[in-house]
Amino acid sequence: MNKNPSEVLKDLAELPAPDADSAEILGLVLRPQRGERKRVDVLHLTPEGGIAGDRWGKVKHKSRKRQVSAMRSDVLTCLAGQADPALSGDNLHLNLDLSESNLPTGTRIQIAEVIFQVSPEPHRPCEQFVARFGQGAHDAVLEASWIHRRGRGVLLEVLVGGTIRLGDMARVIRTPKI
Repeated sequence: MNKNPSEVLKDLAELPAPDADSAEILGLVLRPQRGERKRVDVLHLTPEGGIAGDRWGKVKHKSRKRQVSAMRSDVLTCLAGQADPALSGDNLHLNLDLSESNLPTGTRIQIAEVIFQVSPEPHRPCEQFVARFGQGAHDAVLEASWIHRRGRGVLLEVLVGGTIRLGDMARVIRTPKI
């Protein structure tokens, strides 16, 4: 995709507002090896290893806060253009409001029995993202109007393991403020 950032931002501005509290899982992606992406219908997760079969669990990491990545599927489709959205490498595709204001660090999300926690670590586009979706997509998600909306997505830590399937619902766990 060779759109310039202003064209990408115009396309992003036309997207409908995502749901703040729940969203269907529209895509699941496994990353068995560096650069390899595989669409799947089911993911098995543990707090210790992240996603079974994903390369995150195959290498030693300093932090569990990068076990799973999630991205709005409509944003991803907009950025990918004709490319396969699975190439982004994001494990979960859903139309949930991933913005900092809706999902501050520490917010929990439940999908089936699996519970995730939003990481404080930012999810930024890498060189593979640029190669696959273009500099315009890279620049657009880092633009001031999209950076706090987490246009590139969000990183998650697995707190409670289990199995999630394509079509499951993700629900934001809201804790009452005291």
